[in-house]
Amino acid sequence: MWVGLWGTVPGSSELKRKERKGEEMNLSLGVQLARDILRVEKKLDMMIQNNELNFDVYEEDGKGVIVTAICNVGGCNAETSNYGSLKEAQRQAALWTLVGKHSHTVGICQECRNSSSDFDTCPNCGEELELMYDEHPNWIKFCPKCDTRV
Repeated sequence: MWVGLWGTVPGSSELKRKERKGEEMNLSLGVQLARDILRVEKKLDMMIQNNELNFDVYEEDGKGVIVTAICNVGGCNAETSNYGSLKEAQRQAALWTLVGKHSHTVGICQECRNSSSDFDTCPNCGEELELMYDEHPNWIKFCPKCDTRV
């Protein structure tokens, strides 16, 4: 290895300068990442505080619940996601909202399907209900007078 007049390897200061620049770049990327994380955390907190969530979130028996699907027939909570606390559920709902997720609707939940089979008369006009589909007698009934579906 050749050593110059001052006892250094030619080009070593340039290597050190490049290493420092790389470390500074890594540090600036780390700082930017930390800033981005803080920005997202603040955004999530504001969404929760202002109730700007695409999901219904509630507490039941000390646990947090997110409604992920709603019954199209009765407006029931057709599908839910459970969490250890209300705060955890709110945070997850905020994250899902931030990435563009929404609760969805399902055709009919099991509870509505079971309760609709109990009706024989129209809740609106009192006319006798008829089966919508003969091949599915326990599914949808309709009123021939006012066209209500149950």
